[in-house]
Amino acid sequence: MRSLRTTLPLRTLAVTGAAVFLCLFWSCLPSKVQTAIPAFAQAVTAMSANTKAAFEVVEQKYEEAQAFTLVVNYRPGQRFDPSTVKVLLADEDLDARMKLLAGLQQYASQLEALAGGAATSKVEQSNKQLGASLKTLASSAPIKSMAGNARYTAIEANGSVSAVDALGNFLIQEKLRKNLPELIAGMQEPVAAIRDLFKADIGAVDTKGDGRGLRFALWATYTQLIQKQQEFLDANFKDLNPEQRAAEIEKLPATVRARRLADQTLAQTETSLDQLVKANVQLLDAVKTKGAMHSEIDGLRDESLRIGEFYRSLSSTK
Repeated sequence: MRSLRTTLPLRTLAVTGAAVFLCLFWSCLPSKVQTAIPAFAQAVTAMSANTKAAFEVVEQKYEEAQAFTLVVNYRPGQRFDPSTVKVLLADEDLDARMKLLAGLQQYASQLEALAGGAATSKVEQSNKQLGASLKTLASSAPIKSMAGNARYTAIEANGSVSAVDALGNFLIQEKLRKNLPELIAGMQEPVAAIRDLFKADIGAVDTKGDGRGLRFALWATYTQLIQKQQEFLDANFKDLNPEQRAAEIEKLPATVRARRLADQTLAQTETSLDQLVKANVQLLDAVKTKGAMHSEIDGLRDESLRIGEFYRSLSSTK
């Protein structure tokens, strides 16, 4: 049996060795890298919050456009058909997008918890619930609908399912600080795949007004509204007094502006999601190489702020 005198130094050496390892891994990293992960988390939080708000405002404006269309289409004695009132996104579809954004935000927040000095990041019950919800969402109708709107192939659709499932798993599992580079590396493809799903779902509109996805659906609705307002003016111009004419004519450029802002709001969410992927890639490089990083994080923060500018301008339109 070893003597107590022999055992104590060995224990002390083991504890000292562990402390040195932790120092080498994290505490001794350059301060710029130590601040990068919290900055990344803050930027992702801003992007998530502003993108959620953007979707909500765009949905609200779409519904207002639908109501305005009913006004200009109204004829005396005409019966109102509730089925003619459409939404851009059904409740379950909007909820799915909100959960994906919340999942991306929690991904960054959990990295920040590890960067804060805890040896492990214990998963809070709310995160476990969100993670479980994402795993269920992965194979749900809303995700399939997003993939369908994006015109995904079967392989691409399966990739989206796997990405959402991976994000859910990340939120559920407890993580070790020493595995930080591996954790970030493992989330490169899922984050990029979720970005791709969002971008394909949001779609695009060209200069002729042709396109696909949510941007095209929104653009087409506003375009139809502009046409209906023009028809309303043509049919009723003689019956309107000068003040009424001016008010109705002013609605045309106002609607054109609302269409532009709504499209720019959705387009800006795509730009911010692109920047999220760039920041995530740079974050991995910084943790691996212990180099400085902030350019892409700063870009993510700036692009996220622009979403806020667009949706607030859109929200103020009449």
